[in-house]
Amino acid sequence: QMFWELREAMNPNKDEPIAIETDRKLMHQLSILQTKPISSGKIQLRSKEELGIDVGRADALALAVYARKKVNMTPIIIEQDPTPKRRLSGR
Repeated sequence: QMFWELREAMNPNKDEPIAIETDRKLMHQLSILQTKPISSGKIQLRSKEELGIDVGRADALALAVYARKKVNMTPIIIEQDPTPKRRLSGR
């Protein structure tokens, strides 16, 4: 359910699709997820154990999107601070 919600939220044809920062590990985890048909005619995501993979970042993103929808939150935009941090000298 959560990953289906994530899939729908990332659809660029939606009114307000989400956009995520480029993260190679996350993109890899999202791209290797697989589904399988089950007897009821529904589609099920293959388990992490079945795939033998770590999808921690993908899990976290799916949970955040799912929770946002369930509590009807407005979108939150987080921007990186463009100013570099300065180190304090050891005076």
